[in-house]
Amino acid sequence: MRIGDRCAAKRRFARGTCAAGQRCAPFPGGYCTARCERGREACADKGARCVGTPGSGELCLRRCKASGDCRGHQGYVCDAQQHVCTLPGFIAPAPRHCAGAAPGRGKWQTPVALSSAKGPGHYQVAPSAALGADGRLVVAYIAAPKRGENNAIAVSVLGADGSLAVRERALSVGRESAYDPWITRETRGRLLLVWLGFDGRRAPEKNMQVGLARSDDGASWTAPRAVHDSGDCRDKSGKASDGCLDKPMILAGRRPRARSARGGGGDVIYLLYFSAKHDALRLRRSLDGAKTFSAATSAAASAAYGNATVDARGVLHLAYVAAPDAKQTPDLLGDKASAAYLVRSSDMGKTFSKPERVSPAGTPVPFYFSNTQVRHDARRKITYVIYPRGDRHAPWRLMLATRRGGAGSWTTRALGDSRCAHHMLPQAALDKRGALHVTWLENRDGKGLVAYRRCPSGGANCAAVERVSEAPFASYELVRHSPRWLGDYGALVVDEKRQLLHATWTQTVNDTSGGGGVRARVFAARRALR
Repeated sequence: MRIGDRCAAKRRFARGTCAAGQRCAPFPGGYCTARCERGREACADKGARCVGTPGSGELCLRRCKASGDCRGHQGYVCDAQQHVCTLPGFIAPAPRHCAGAAPGRGKWQTPVALSSAKGPGHYQVAPSAALGADGRLVVAYIAAPKRGENNAIAVSVLGADGSLAVRERALSVGRESAYDPWITRETRGRLLLVWLGFDGRRAPEKNMQVGLARSDDGASWTAPRAVHDSGDCRDKSGKASDGCLDKPMILAGRRPRARSARGGGGDVIYLLYFSAKHDALRLRRSLDGAKTFSAATSAAASAAYGNATVDARGVLHLAYVAAPDAKQTPDLLGDKASAAYLVRSSDMGKTFSKPERVSPAGTPVPFYFSNTQVRHDARRKITYVIYPRGDRHAPWRLMLATRRGGAGSWTTRALGDSRCAHHMLPQAALDKRGALHVTWLENRDGKGLVAYRRCPSGGANCAAVERVSEAPFASYELVRHSPRWLGDYGALVVDEKRQLLHATWTQTVNDTSGGGGVRARVFAARRALR
């Protein structure tokens, strides 16, 4: 059997009737393929080519010159960029750009590599970060495996002086594999970390849980325990279900003022995660420092990726990307069916406002690599929502939507200063003076960099764009679950006491160890806040 031939298998991506080393993809009529994470030359079938996909990593697909070379009667076409037989919309397009000089680095200090080939994982992606009580920056990230190994979560810690205090320490996660770490800090300084734990190496994930651990310093952590609602992983008959959870988030914030006035006080801990059973982002809250949680309620329907913040008045704001019509399946790299939405809760997540569309009608918003951000300045009554606009056929632009007060229209402007660069994966933070800080990934230099912009209160008259990263990226691609993956998110953290801004991100490098090749690594850098 050759790459691209018909096949049949009892399970998704099992060998089935394909040749040794191949797998049968669950496409029309089946499609013999093979994974090629070990290098773009790894497709043993010379009639095949290794290409990246946004959902399934790097795969060997059949070469072609025209769609007539493919199984057109079953829906396959010859992709005009990659020249392989594929289903429309399955593979990742090369991000479009026009060459331009990279901006200056401004006040950003030299980046520090938080992960390397010596640490856990074949490559590392998707950092989440929080500031410890003593000024140290604690960063948790995915340590993605080589073939046949399990996913892990690792932690690196930068001391207040910028030096590495802890480097690449793997965590005990209570399951064979773990993904998607998310970290926050309580007011009193304790760190809380959640992640997606499961048994096995691939979908559908078994024995899933949202795990949680605590730490005072980022170096030592408590034993993991499950904190999701167990009902979200059981079907109607009570039987355990596979692949039931995704994308956990945790954040700490003050209780609403009305509650505090009646003898409340202390933090509210919010746990959010996607439930396949309910097709929604689910929410649990804790009023005792994450010792116990309330029953789960649905916060946003048909939403898997989100970003949340708790403002100074204790109001929870949640932004996410979804299709306006639940029956529609949006293109994961952006189409007019997807949009950025916002909901709010002033009663600690018991009820939420009606979903409000932030992105204008007809504006394509990508689902993958989107990482829509929300920040709310309660003192000045200003809400900010940041999202990329674009689809697989055009460069993505980063949009900043701003609104004063709790209702009315949004003022929308582009954050990037290049009209033809590809922008994605924004991170946002507010400081006490009301300034908005934003970082994102872009490819104006044709290779990839981390950009930064500071905007005064209200989002207008932003300062010039600065470059956070130093060396150019080894690759800039819309591929996931691959050593070339740039992750689904990063972090931007304000240290008001020391007047510092910390950025963490995923960057691809040319790694000469272990056979060499492009590998994703985690980096951090900091600058003066003003």
